[in-house]
Amino acid sequence: MKSILHSGAAAAAAICILVAAGCKPKEVVITREDTLAKEDAVIEDLQAKISERQVEIDKLEGERQDKSGKLAAEERKARNDAIRKYEEFLGKYPISPYTPDVLIALGELYLERSEEEHVVALDEFQARLESAGEAGEIFTEPEPQPHYEKTIAAYQQIALKYQEFPYADVAYYGLGYCLKAQFEDEEAARTFYKLTQLYPESKFVPEAYFRIGEYFFDQYEFDKAVKYYALVPDTNPDFYDKALYKMGWAFYNQGDIGVSSLEYQKSIDAFTKLIESTGKKSVLTDEAMEFTAISLTEWSSDPNDETAIAKAIGYYSEEFRGGKERDYSPEVLHELGDVYLYKQDKLKAAATAYETVLEYYPDYGRAPELLDSLVECYLREEDYDNAHVTRVRIVDNYGPGSAWYENQEDLDVRHKALQRWENALYEVAVYFNMQGERKTRTNPEDAKAAFEEAINRYNQYLASFPTNEKAYHVNFYLAECYFAVGDFSLAGDQYQKTALGYIDRERYKIDKWDEKFTQEQSLFNAIVSYDEIFQKDIKEKKGEEAEPEALEEGEEEEE
Repeated sequence: MKSILHSGAAAAAAICILVAAGCKPKEVVITREDTLAKEDAVIEDLQAKISERQVEIDKLEGERQDKSGKLAAEERKARNDAIRKYEEFLGKYPISPYTPDVLIALGELYLERSEEEHVVALDEFQARLESAGEAGEIFTEPEPQPHYEKTIAAYQQIALKYQEFPYADVAYYGLGYCLKAQFEDEEAARTFYKLTQLYPESKFVPEAYFRIGEYFFDQYEFDKAVKYYALVPDTNPDFYDKALYKMGWAFYNQGDIGVSSLEYQKSIDAFTKLIESTGKKSVLTDEAMEFTAISLTEWSSDPNDETAIAKAIGYYSEEFRGGKERDYSPEVLHELGDVYLYKQDKLKAAATAYETVLEYYPDYGRAPELLDSLVECYLREEDYDNAHVTRVRIVDNYGPGSAWYENQEDLDVRHKALQRWENALYEVAVYFNMQGERKTRTNPEDAKAAFEEAINRYNQYLASFPTNEKAYHVNFYLAECYFAVGDFSLAGDQYQKTALGYIDRERYKIDKWDEKFTQEQSLFNAIVSYDEIFQKDIKEKKGEEAEPEALEEGEEEEE
């Protein structure tokens, strides 16, 4: 049915005709103007309260900043006084039983002062950079770097003269930290190595091993990097996961892409150990899963990528390495599909990986998200029919009331699934609607079947999401479909609902310039729908009047 635009007078006429025809629209007690006026009053009152509160907040913030500034100034003065006294002590007593204690304290104070000065320098640098940008000037000034020379000098004295000092490991660690911060990487690595050799029981040793590994990693000496990463104990919560992560990368970088390589399996082993050791709680876990998938794709030279998927299934199966089921297996396979789709553009391989997840793990919590990616595979191939079939799978198997949905105990999983279900349901309904429009002239029977399926899906949508922002438009589409199948009574009712049942234009994204969905257009379409019933009744009555009376038995029709 083609939409026909009319003026405001036509809308008024439409309402009059509806009333005259006995199809009186539902009476609205509160007008839109009343509603908007009340909303404006509430908003105005709320804004006034917010303004008052903001004044209070600004006052409190100003007081807090004043106190903070005074406190910072007091702390800065106390630190400078302490530095001056420590320096005076060393000047008078360069060698004494207290010299290492003074040096360690002085080194820490120097470090604090240097870091504060660096922050101030960075702020001033940023201000000059922005000023130059606003003036359109070329800015070539280098970014200020930290300077820890005095801290380094203090800690070096301890390292050279007081290795038996109880806090000598602190000095070595601080020395390595400062050298690294000043980009003296090789000397920093040597310092960390000495720390591990001289003080193997120090709490800083795990981090020192990691820092040494980082040095060799940056030098592309991956064998040596792995050696030191492997020394970080699994009891260290701060660096064990990071060491495994970088170890996985070190093995990966040694792999021979396109050729079967043991290094890729070692990479997968490291990433897998990271996932298992952290219980999927580490910030590195998601990346570990992604790079596990990447390593799987390059573990084999199979051009069809079937081997990578098979190896993934085998690697994470119950039988592999002790028969332990890995609860993150579907997530890795999901990542494998994402790598194929979003990084390598291998659509068939991605689809196979996604289907494999659902085959082996039907209750997988991210199944709707996975199927959305499968839809993307088909859309990229311009296979719109299979994209539609996949959306139907989401709608029929992953929405409220489905076995999958009821098995999900995580409310966040349900919420995300519901969002994808809503979108898929809308797309499914629109697809059937479009199919009906395409087949109207060529195959009326198929067109009617498509419109009827669209009607079912639109009604399902409105029953599930009656106040969703798409509901207004869905209601209009529903009316159109009823009209297309010749159910003019329901078409008229739905056109009326579209025109009069959605008062909140902001909520339903009703654009006054959106001609197809204007209120007056829906009212006019309602008139046309009811008129179709009226005309049909007239035709039927005329047909009855025109029908000849039955001839009496034995009576001949006159010629």
